[in-house]
Amino acid sequence: MKKYILNKKAIGELAEEVYDYLDTNGLIDDTCIYFNHKRVIRYNDIPKTEENLHPREYCEYSSKNNILTITSEGPLYDIYNCINYELPAGLRKILHKYGLYMEAATSWCWSAYLEHDESEYEIEYDVYDVPDPIFIYHHGEAPELLKNIMNIWYGLSAKTGDIGCCVIGAYMRFKYNDVVYEMAPCSPWQGEGSWTRHVGTIKELLKQIGATDIYWNCGVMD
Repeated sequence: MKKYILNKKAIGELAEEVYDYLDTNGLIDDTCIYFNHKRVIRYNDIPKTEENLHPREYCEYSSKNNILTITSEGPLYDIYNCINYELPAGLRKILHKYGLYMEAATSWCWSAYLEHDESEYEIEYDVYDVPDPIFIYHHGEAPELLKNIMNIWYGLSAKTGDIGCCVIGAYMRFKYNDVVYEMAPCSPWQGEGSWTRHVGTIKELLKQIGATDIYWNCGVMD
């Protein structure tokens, strides 16, 4: 007999407990809870449920096999980032009751994972089955037209010079010939100013070769 039952019903009950805890303790503002392919937020002082949403669509480092994920840019974010990088003890206690703990995907996103061996659980994961993008960079393998665009980006950045903050994790995501790619900024410099001022040009070049769903992630300061 499984020790922990985490079917859709139980996960829904977990999400309700988490919401109530955050609400009661003044931590629900600017916070989202993802579970069972849903997202719950507080809107006009009442919980609002949005359907057919997975946290991986909003945080690429969240769990693909989602049980429950929390994102926050409000007081919960402040507590985590200002007090020993820990979520509140009361929230951790709720998760522990279900045999779970939370791990940070970023400074604003946390996903629940199993505390014990998976054999002790009956789980209905919220699975994100979209393939991961193919990551490409200036000296890597890529379709010829994409290489040309990367070379243009590199040349523009090189001329601009090393200006701005040191940034990591930036990329351009897009779909080309039905394949999703993530292109690293092409620059010989660490300063984000060398490449960010050319993002509009690169987006336009990608559109010209037929790329779609173009999205720019500016990264974070190192």
